Amino acid sequence: MTKSSKIQSTSTDKNQEVMAFATMAVMQLGFTITLVPMVVVVVSSYTGSLNPSNIAIPYVVCFYLSMSNSLVNVLVYSVMDKRFRKAVMELFCSHCTNNLSVKRESTSGHKTPKSIEPSRKANFNKSSSHV
Repeated sequence: MTKSSKIQSTSTDKNQEVMAFATMAVMQLGFTITLVPMVVVVVSSYTGSLNPSNIAIPYVVCFYLSMSNSLVNVLVYSVMDKRFRKAVMELFCSHCTNNLSVKRESTSGHKTPKSIEPSRKANFNKSSSHV
């Protein structure tokens, strides 16, 4: 390994570490913002600071805010991680292209794959028995 390639790999490693730290920091911030209000509402309801007749609206708002934590995770990874974006695109695009190729084969007169034929026969038999 040459000296320039060692320096380049070291700088790439440092960039990855910085990006990983930034991602974790943003994740922690999102976690704190979405979950701390629920803790405050629950603690204040147990201590008596919040009147039981007035707890419904803050509780519902904080409940949905805490549930949005899962959405925050996906958004943070989508924005900050190129590998995550690529994996999601491959997952959904390969699924779409597989479905399109099966539909094209069945409408173009080509023989359909054997794994599809039983389900088509079952669907045809179900629909023809009602007629």
